[in-house]
Amino acid sequence: MGESILNSFKKHTNIKLLYFFEFASLSCFQPFISIYLNSKQLKPSIIGIITCLIPFLSFLSSPFWANISDRFGIQKKIVIVNSLLSMIALLLLIPTGDNIVGIFILIGLYSIVSSPICPIVDSLVLKDLGEDSKLYGQQRLFGAISYGIVAFFTGMVINHFSMNYLYVIYAFWMVVFLIFYVFNQTKYGSKLKLTNSINSFKKLINEKTIGGTDENNDTEIDVITPGNPYDENSKGSTLKQSKSNSNIISSNDIVQSNENLIENEREDQLEQDLEMDEIGSLVFSSNNNSSQDLGEAILSSQNDNNNNNNNNNNTNEVLLKDGADFIKNEPITNGGDVEEIPIDLMYSEEKLTNKQVMKNIVKNPQMMIFLFAMVICGMTSNIISNFLFLFLKDHKNASNFLLGSTLPFTVVMELPFFFFGKQLLEKAGVTNMIIIGHSAYIIRLCLYNIFAIDSISAWFVLPIETLHGIAFATLWGAGVELSSQMAPKGYEAFYQGIFSGIYCGLGSGIGSIIGGFLYEHKSAFFLFRFTALITIVSLVVFTLSQLFYSRKQSNKSGIISQSHF
Repeated sequence: MGESILNSFKKHTNIKLLYFFEFASLSCFQPFISIYLNSKQLKPSIIGIITCLIPFLSFLSSPFWANISDRFGIQKKIVIVNSLLSMIALLLLIPTGDNIVGIFILIGLYSIVSSPICPIVDSLVLKDLGEDSKLYGQQRLFGAISYGIVAFFTGMVINHFSMNYLYVIYAFWMVVFLIFYVFNQTKYGSKLKLTNSINSFKKLINEKTIGGTDENNDTEIDVITPGNPYDENSKGSTLKQSKSNSNIISSNDIVQSNENLIENEREDQLEQDLEMDEIGSLVFSSNNNSSQDLGEAILSSQNDNNNNNNNNNNTNEVLLKDGADFIKNEPITNGGDVEEIPIDLMYSEEKLTNKQVMKNIVKNPQMMIFLFAMVICGMTSNIISNFLFLFLKDHKNASNFLLGSTLPFTVVMELPFFFFGKQLLEKAGVTNMIIIGHSAYIIRLCLYNIFAIDSISAWFVLPIETLHGIAFATLWGAGVELSSQMAPKGYEAFYQGIFSGIYCGLGSGIGSIIGGFLYEHKSAFFLFRFTALITIVSLVVFTLSQLFYSRKQSNKSGIISQSHF
């Protein structure tokens, strides 16, 4: 079992790096937004209103972006363009200064354009994983690692310099993310990698051909490169006589061999380009080995011999660039994105409208209760993330260094829970994982009450924050898996957008408004206790509903089994 876990962990390397760079950028701004607004001398209620822009606008815009991306198959283009716009919006906060209207507008713009990035990346990753979708947690944990590490160093930077460095660091990591994303997820990156591979292959062939001498064969051959026939270095080529004439190799033969090799490669590349023009640029992210790219794969038609021997086999095969594995019967994509085109239109399913999809969700009471629980958990998470730092600064005089130090502790427990996400889903199931997530949030909120004792140091918050990893990893892993299972074919990004919008959007927005009001007009301790109570209600409702539907399902199964006798 240990070896199988280790082998699965080694797979999908580029997906792990993709999450690492994505969450490195997120960790530079979102954890510190309340501290940034507090530095502008704003009241907690105003901070709550401004911080609610990110989740509320995310909730409203995520389904829109998901629908556009699924309908037109432009997921990857949306990620690139919106990432650039989010970077520009935050950099413009530097010259904005204390202008509240400017801050409001720019954070609102950031909220709208950044909302589709995470759900689209999640949907692409799940599609890449395919049957390994339960390994999602092992990929996502690298986002948690980067979140904790980068946030820690970001806290150190703003503690020694100024808040404006938040946006500079964000821009840096976003550029790194985009470079990696373009190189691994677009057809341009795929062509670049193909070109590099061909060049490396040419170099290897030349080295093998020219460097084949040994002590007994002093043949020295300088080959004129076909691409540069007038190279000065090649004009003085010499041919030393070997002791045995049978071992002498003609340089003209080698040149001709190299020319034929390169010409064949060009013809193969031309055939691939023609196929991609006729069918559409087929791009998938590879999902096979440890050095695996999250990059583009290239459509490989079956050769003539296989077609003659297997006329009845019309299956399209996709040759993964970094492995020898083949994905069969996968839908063809348009322009490298994931808009699905059925291979056999006679058997294609009728495409659902957005209205029908939403009706299916609303008519499913079990799904609606799940979404209600995600609203409450999103509210709880946002209240803690936005107002815990304010509480520690106001009541415990915590430094920015301490606040940044809490973030590695918030993600440390995400690592084992994301790593063993597949095993948890198989053993515990979605329902139990959501119950565990609720329970971790409740315990965490209750433990904050120890700070009512004046002698308790603010540094005691560090071990408490480890509960965040348990809560978030279980809830997010279960939510992504359930959304993927429930989604009709072709609407994976839409369902991920709904889940992400409910958890990170609607729930978080409610948390910002309620949290800001209660923090200002009541107290931080009242806010934490109120939030714990609401989370308990959500836990009870969700647990009872799952027991009810589980019993109802078992009764149905019993009736069906009896009807067979």
